[in-house]
Amino acid sequence: MNLYLGQVTCFVALLTTIFASVHAADSELPIAKHVFEYDASIGYLDAGVLTLELEQFSDKYEILGRFKSSRALSKYYTWNGLFAAKGHMQDGVQRTDGYFVRSEGSDEHFKMVVLSKVDVRIIEGRDKDFETLPHPGGIDLISGFFFNPSCYQGQLLHDGEDAYPVKLVKTKATKLASSDRYVSGNARECIYRVSDRKGRKRKIYVTQAEERNVMVAAKIRIGVSWFPDPTFALRRQYSAN
Repeated sequence: MNLYLGQVTCFVALLTTIFASVHAADSELPIAKHVFEYDASIGYLDAGVLTLELEQFSDKYEILGRFKSSRALSKYYTWNGLFAAKGHMQDGVQRTDGYFVRSEGSDEHFKMVVLSKVDVRIIEGRDKDFETLPHPGGIDLISGFFFNPSCYQGQLLHDGEDAYPVKLVKTKATKLASSDRYVSGNARECIYRVSDRKGRKRKIYVTQAEERNVMVAAKIRIGVSWFPDPTFALRRQYSAN
């Protein structure tokens, strides 16, 4: 337990250094703050809720997110996570400056990942020591898929630890079906082909729409063979429930 608490303290200190550095340099207030809430589903199964809080500055952005498994999914597996991203805009393109993930699962899974501009530090398991790895390259998945001003044109995305080769296959105008619960109307669909760490390729469909003056992913569907596709659908407005 002492080892675990020591590791957590180390990561909190590191995280504070990374994500507080900009505020130490200046006291700029955000131009806008938004909270987006997504219903996650796997076929007809309610999987949980993904909440993303976005703060926009003149040339920077910060994202705080959390995922909570539903009761229905918890019958099979529970996964809860917290994550944060900080980045800046360069020539109209997002660049990740720092990224943090803390996740726990019902199978005793525990992981913490802290990424800086130069490397990434990881603890996998409560009784393990952390290790330092090279920066994976690219920008983080949340920035690239959820809050990109247009379809992501880069070749790499990462989850803080691993890099995933990505290719924009197709872009098309589309329309989200009318709904009282979810964002609807005119939209743009970005279709990507993404390779995972084992070299397997799958398509990811990101449907972007303007919501509260922000171009945001209104729907994300991950193509999975033999199983229902995991989907994230953006609610019309944030719910505090």
